[in-house]
Amino acid sequence: MDMDEAKSILKDAKDTIYTLGAKVKQLEAENQLLKTMKTGSNMGFKITQGKGFHITFDNGWTASVQWGTGNYCSNSNMNIHYSAELDKEVGATGSGDAEIAAWDKNGNWYNFGADEVKGYVTPNNVLMFLNMVAGF
Repeated sequence: MDMDEAKSILKDAKDTIYTLGAKVKQLEAENQLLKTMKTGSNMGFKITQGKGFHITFDNGWTASVQWGTGNYCSNSNMNIHYSAELDKEVGATGSGDAEIAAWDKNGNWYNFGADEVKGYVTPNNVLMFLNMVAGF
């Protein structure tokens, strides 16, 4: 095996590790979300993976605003793998739009007609959505 082949194998291994790390991080976040929905925990504000937030209102509804890798936003294809340092980079990079979603304390998701999330939402429309969810 020559040096180029070894470098290629090492790069593939690193990419696989990053991918697996991202999947673990995503599963941990989903697990926490399910725990929160099951307990009806009213947490107020919560940062989510450094790329967005959840806000739980007094009415028991939680709204989610996300703008990072894998979300329906202009950052969806950023070449960033989940880690504490890189999560901060996604959040610091910002985005001109975001993905939104909401669910009640029983885990029933708001439906936008075709999906339970809506992507590429402008800041003004995010604010309107938050106000709507707060008013349920």
